[in-house]
Amino acid sequence: MSPAQPAVLVLLLAVLLLPAAHSKGLNSASGGGDLCPAAQFGSEVCPINCFRPDPVCGSDGVTYSCGCPDAACAGVRVVKIGACDAGHGGSVP
Repeated sequence: MSPAQPAVLVLLLAVLLLPAAHSKGLNSASGGGDLCPAAQFGSEVCPINCFRPDPVCGSDGVTYSCGCPDAACAGVRVVKIGACDAGHGGSVP
């Protein structure tokens, strides 16, 4: 085995595992943390003018169609990336 083969193997393994590590926790907030830190969305951006739907589910069970800034304007913590489960109220048609 040449000296470069272990390095290539480690690099390949890292590339394969990185997406799995990055996506962990995107569907639900583990540990009660907010998926969208409110610090990056101040109240100065309210009301939201959204050009592309990017739904998130708020801790109140409401789907905010304009994403994290929309939920932040409502003062709600985001618990899930994507729309809330069916049967909850929301702003997505």
